[in-house]
Amino acid sequence: MRDRFEKKIGNLCEKFGLSPDDMVKVARHYKYRDDLISQWYDAPPKLAIDLGIEQKPGMDKDPEVNVSLPSKNADGACLVCYDDLDDSNSFALECGHTFCKDCWVEHVRSSITQGINKADALCQ
Repeated sequence: MRDRFEKKIGNLCEKFGLSPDDMVKVARHYKYRDDLISQWYDAPPKLAIDLGIEQKPGMDKDPEVNVSLPSKNADGACLVCYDDLDDSNSFALECGHTFCKDCWVEHVRSSITQGINKADALCQ
C-alpha cells in the first residue's frame, strides 16, 4: 500500500511541479481524490500559504519554455489579454506580475499539453 501511495504522490509531483512534502499537503487538502486535486490549478495563492507551501520563484532550464515578461503592469491590466483586473479575476505571481485567471489557467493547461511540468515565468 505504501508503494502505491508513494508512486501516486511521485506522479502528482511531476504533474504539478511540487516537492513530495508539498504534494502530500495538497493531496491531503483535497482528501486524496484525483477529481479534486486537479482544482489545485485554479486554487487561490492564499491556499498555498494556508497549506504551508513556500512559493519559490523558479525557472525552467529550457529557454523555449520561459516567457520574458515586461515591467510590472501598473495600469491594472492583464499582461496577456489587457483586460482590466480586479481581485475577483486576477492571479498575481510572487514577483508582482498580475494576469487574469483565464490567461493564467490557459498558460498552465498549455504547459501541461506540451508536457511541461512547470509553469514558470521569467521576470526582466
